[in-house]
Amino acid sequence: MTVEIRRASARFVDKAPGRITHHAFAFGQHYDPDHLGFGPMVCHDDHLLGSSQGFDTHRHADLEIVSWMVSGALEHREPSSAEPVRVGTGTVARLSAGAGVDHAEHSHADGPTRFVQVWLTPDHSGGDPSYDVGAVPLVPNELVVVASGEVDAPVRIDSASATFLVARLDAGVTLDLPDADGVHVFVATGALTRSSMAEPLSQGDAFLIRDAVGVSVTAALPTELLVWTFAGLRDSRTGESGSTRALEAGGPDAGDEREIVGTELRLTGSGAGSFALHDAEGALPADYDYLYARLGLGRDLFEAIVIWGESWAQAPGLPELQTAARVILARLDHECSAFTFDLRL
Repeated sequence: MTVEIRRASARFVDKAPGRITHHAFAFGQHYDPDHLGFGPMVCHDDHLLGSSQGFDTHRHADLEIVSWMVSGALEHREPSSAEPVRVGTGTVARLSAGAGVDHAEHSHADGPTRFVQVWLTPDHSGGDPSYDVGAVPLVPNELVVVASGEVDAPVRIDSASATFLVARLDAGVTLDLPDADGVHVFVATGALTRSSMAEPLSQGDAFLIRDAVGVSVTAALPTELLVWTFAGLRDSRTGESGSTRALEAGGPDAGDEREIVGTELRLTGSGAGSFALHDAEGALPADYDYLYARLGLGRDLFEAIVIWGESWAQAPGLPELQTAARVILARLDHECSAFTFDLRL
């Protein structure tokens, strides 16, 4: 068993008027090759929004997005919806982005809202987007299944290896964690006592455990834990276990399963033409100004693509670079939402 402790103080922070977000993994302008994801989890964000604050309409594709409401209420709206969907405290929401969906998320006007959102790479690409909300009757001092692609749950997700559980613990209660290839434990509120794995953990801290067997934690005070388990977790360092699917989004055949072909990263944008940023024949073009003018591509993301492309040319197929590719694709889709992206390995 191996255990990594990811402290709240080590998470990347984004601040904007009316909101603050703590990112566990590389995201936006924050690129960290040592923290790209955990199994299919490529994003773990802790959002705090002021009243009526949040995220205006933006686009996602090929992601399973699971949100757990810690406090307050969130309003989810899609352009086709007459009224927003309200998601209250202790409720889970799941957005299957499918081939592509636009949506907006804002806190309710009654007060501030805190929610934890996880992005997973789904088992199947493309398809029709969908949104689901489930109320979760938690049982004190027990782990309750909230969302899963493996077992029955209030919300189903397109990831057969993943299960999301929540526990609300009284002070002094010891909880046995599930045995699994990968276990991600996030302290949403409260604190855990010192254990054989670490000094005390407090709000915003997390355990990332591989090959978890017989692990337990104890609440130092009333505590809410968010626990994800993953079967067949792929170790980005060794490439062992798990499975790899082709990474491709956008275009008329986005729903097809693809083979890994060649070594190139291609962007395809309506009105921008089609151009390869990197292929086996040479380095990425350095015309950043063109990419910014056409796509609005941020300098940090451009540099992340350059680094990825050069690394892939040297070591094609390296599992950690495949994980980095998923992160880059999610960032492209999020930050340049007016365009469709095609990523081929």
